[in-house]
Amino acid sequence: MLNENKVRAVVEYLQAEFPESKIENRYDPGSKTHSFRVLSVKGTYQAQIGVDFFNQCDASQIPARLRGFTLAEHLRELPSDVVLVTEAGLKLLGD
Repeated sequence: MLNENKVRAVVEYLQAEFPESKIENRYDPGSKTHSFRVLSVKGTYQAQIGVDFFNQCDASQIPARLRGFTLAEHLRELPSDVVLVTEAGLKLLGD
């Protein structure tokens, strides 16, 4: 089980980047990732964040790390893809 403060930090980051959107999240023990879906009037955006990323960050560091990886920009540019966040950075799921 992931630290709820860390999950909340991701949700708050996504909410700030996608105002007036609904953020859904769930943990997938099979892939050891936490999935986030941003439901907005402009579309649905999906990210999966690996446990390795969460393990390497304090909750307070997460928004800055996601901004540094330009997660929100990638989600906007790739609405039909799932963006995977790892300790090393971003990649498209399936690559």
